[in-house]
Amino acid sequence: MPKSAKPQTSSGDPPSGANGAPPPSSFGGVDEMKQRLAQLEERSAELAKTRVRIERESAEVAVAIEKVKAELGASVAVPGAQVDVPTPKLPAEPIKKQELPKSGSAEKGAALFKQRCAQCHTVSEGGEHKVGPNLFGLFGRKTGQAQGFTYTEANIQKGITWGEGTLMEYLINPKKYIPGTKMVFAGLKKEKDRRDLVAYLKEATA
Repeated sequence: MPKSAKPQTSSGDPPSGANGAPPPSSFGGVDEMKQRLAQLEERSAELAKTRVRIERESAEVAVAIEKVKAELGASVAVPGAQVDVPTPKLPAEPIKKQELPKSGSAEKGAALFKQRCAQCHTVSEGGEHKVGPNLFGLFGRKTGQAQGFTYTEANIQKGITWGEGTLMEYLINPKKYIPGTKMVFAGLKKEKDRRDLVAYLKEATA
């Protein structure tokens, strides 16, 4: 018997798979991967937020534990035993970078001292007291401690040590910084003027 002829496929027919269905499109796989990637990225963001929240809450709990421990003492007494309260480890605080004071001009400060301060103060070693005390050795000295000068009780009791920082604050408004002082100087409102004067005093009184 003659063999049955196989059906011919025209060159224009699309290629078929093993079961006659068209092969899967590669574009569908890429879309699925992109969708999966987006889901993973979204989940990662959620986990990051959760981690930050947990770290914050852990720090708050540690501080609360430390507060309770301080109130109760280093240990909690129970009948027949002594139980030590463990010291919680608090998260380390970032080290703050200390700002160095901006330096002024000693030359300009000398002119300011002559105009605003010289009528009441001297700066040389062994210089006389005027309305205000001689300022030699000012840096590193506590308030109300210049030998031979009569200070108000407010100056003596203030108890701060003179340095760049304290002078910068004091020179804004002396009467506000030391209430009860007999100093009549109104102060220097401009930061630049205070820096210049402090730079001069640091050199002239050393």
